[in-house]
Amino acid sequence: MVTSLFCFTVILMMTNGLESTSSYDEKYYYQPGFAADNIVSRCDFSINSCRFRNQHNLALYNRYFNQNKLFFDRHSLLLLNINSQRSQQYPGARLLTPYYQAKYRNACLFISYRYNGPGFLRFFIIQQDNDNRCIYSYDCSKLFISSSSTNIIQENKWNSLELQLDLNEGDVRFFLETHFNSTNKSGYFAIGDFNFGYGYCQNKNENHCYDNIVNRHINVAPTAN
Repeated sequence: MVTSLFCFTVILMMTNGLESTSSYDEKYYYQPGFAADNIVSRCDFSINSCRFRNQHNLALYNRYFNQNKLFFDRHSLLLLNINSQRSQQYPGARLLTPYYQAKYRNACLFISYRYNGPGFLRFFIIQQDNDNRCIYSYDCSKLFISSSSTNIIQENKWNSLELQLDLNEGDVRFFLETHFNSTNKSGYFAIGDFNFGYGYCQNKNENHCYDNIVNRHINVAPTAN
């Protein structure tokens, strides 16, 4: 039952993002190897929400944590309940991450997500520094054909991504934007892991940003801070 699942949900989504800036002159030019060996921020949402916060005027993610009961095969995650009354009122949801320091030119973002039900339509990840740019896009109504198994996205399965980042413009944060199917808002969408490391992705995913027309973002401006 949905109600019983959310009895164990702890909502810790109101913490402000950590604002920071770094001088380009102070940036290290040494390039580490694979980012998997240089993870500086790990989050599986088992302790807290890792300073992620919701866009206030959209649907809401909640932190799920239950040591005794699994949801999507996990004890902890950020869960977007598309069935909820609030979700029925909005076209989607947007998470804002804290800022991550640009100590090196290259970094990799490791993220896992999962969904089920017809209510999920589209997922974007936007990198923000001096500008906003798409670094990943998935539209479940489209089939991407790729020779790499790392690019096959499946429903009811954890999909793990490695997204190469360019940090030349300074410290970064990310917007995780989920769009709903307006004709059938039911199901769930979840974020499982969100890790950040300096260096190169060993199994870099295609971003598909141009495939999905990146100007389809929800018409609500992100919170300024």
